[in-house]
Amino acid sequence: MIRSVVFDVGETLLDDTREWKAWADWPGVPPHTMSALAGAVIAQGRDNADALRLIRPGLDAAAERRAREAAEPRQRGLWVGATGNQTAHAAELLRALALLVNAVATSGSGA
Repeated sequence: MIRSVVFDVGETLLDDTREWKAWADWPGVPPHTMSALAGAVIAQGRDNADALRLIRPGLDAAAERRAREAAEPRQRGLWVGATGNQTAHAAELLRALALLVNAVATSGSGA
């Protein structure tokens, strides 16, 4: 009797190809170069972000992710919001997450 099932995320549930291509585009390196670097650091059991640090030594991966994600909607000229039928407290929690949106509004917050 099967009692549980566990799936691997990377390359099983999610195809990382698009994400690594976006990371390659950010510093302007060919996608196959980024893929090779990612494969090398993964094979060595290192942090995936080390692939990025090979291109930009000292890179703060979290800060670069925020910058990259913030640039994407702006590059498309989009205004981005998050809204829902939630409480005012939920709106406060969402704002505290520093999401890469122009505004957060919920039905309970009135804005």
